[in-house]
Amino acid sequence: MLLVGTLLVFVAVYSSLSGLMSVSTTDSIQFVIAMTGSIVLATVAVKQVGGMSGLKPQLFG
Repeated sequence: MLLVGTLLVFVAVYSSLSGLMSVSTTDSIQFVIAMTGSIVLATVAVKQVGGMSGLKPQLFG
């Protein structure tokens, strides 16, 4: 009976850690994708308004 309890705890811990690892990996990949998209979007937007010198007059009147 002790063996069954030990195996039960082992399987529960192993499953939890595996799940946390996969969630962490997925979140890291999504972060890289989101940051890359944000940087590309910001670069394109600034170029569309004529660079930083064109952006300032449009923002502040």
